[in-house]
Amino acid sequence: MKKFCTGILLLGLLFTVLQSGAQDKKKETAKCLECHKKVNENPFVHKPSGRSCLTCHESNGKPHPSDKAEGFKLTEKLPALCYQCHDDMSEGKSVHPPVKRGFCLDCHEVHSSKNQKLTFAASPEVCFFCHSELEKKADNSGHVHSAIREGNSCLTCHSPHMASQPRLLQAEEKELCLQCHDKVIRKDSLGFRNIKKELEINRFIHGAIEKNGCSGCHDPHAATDSKLLKAAFPQGTYVNAKDKQNVALCFKCHDPALLEKKTTTLTSFRNGEQNLHFKHTYKFKGRNCTNCHGIHAGPNQFMLLDEVKFGNWMMPLKYTRTEQGGSCITACHAVKSYARTIQ
Repeated sequence: MKKFCTGILLLGLLFTVLQSGAQDKKKETAKCLECHKKVNENPFVHKPSGRSCLTCHESNGKPHPSDKAEGFKLTEKLPALCYQCHDDMSEGKSVHPPVKRGFCLDCHEVHSSKNQKLTFAASPEVCFFCHSELEKKADNSGHVHSAIREGNSCLTCHSPHMASQPRLLQAEEKELCLQCHDKVIRKDSLGFRNIKKELEINRFIHGAIEKNGCSGCHDPHAATDSKLLKAAFPQGTYVNAKDKQNVALCFKCHDPALLEKKTTTLTSFRNGEQNLHFKHTYKFKGRNCTNCHGIHAGPNQFMLLDEVKFGNWMMPLKYTRTEQGGSCITACHAVKSYARTIQ
């Protein structure tokens, strides 16, 4: 019983000492704020700054206040001072250069801020302070990824400190894109399909996605062409491929020679040496690639579709493969057959 009472007494004394210390810190901070009124005036206050100035500052023995010398110094150099409370994120596969250099103050205020996370400006402006080329691109491009201007802005896709993925991505590229593109999206006059569903239900995936992810064809920030495409690609039913610039996006990967009039090697889609890709595209109302092929994926080899949109109608597309070629029937024509070797 005596030991129990002694323990209670010691706990009481400890509590009193801690409470007294906390009150002393509050008094000291209040004294600092008599002159430094503005340091904590913003809505988001750095916790140490709100509790006690002495968490980060200590006297250097010189008179304070004084116009001739600083009377206080940091208790530790940066970034070691920050890492007394925050995790050290300067090592990793992909590290933001300011973090790598230990320049926390390139992005953060030290006492208080108008923004969460104590950044000196909200995203994307805080990012544009260094990445001015992206700001210029977003301002001057006809099409801007809405993720940049909405929600968490740049932080939707990028980590501000470090990440296990290249370019500070929050996840592997395709997985990251499909976190948003897992549903039908309508934006102004544009509609975006449920890409995640397309990739899940179709057997054959576009090699560009498998090899380069989404950024092989799309710019993740802003682009001149619709749907953030990195080069021209027609959106309608018809295209004149005589001017290869009309389908420049495809030729970032595919050889433009695929559209030569005659060939025995460039494509299997030929009737003897007649290139049937040429036949379908080299006319005033040439057929768009998407009249036969899926952009992202398709149920059949070569991403051939079972049906395609023609105006407001979903048109059946029945393709049958044979050993030497195949046959096709659509609403555009009766059954057409082809063979790479003509007897």
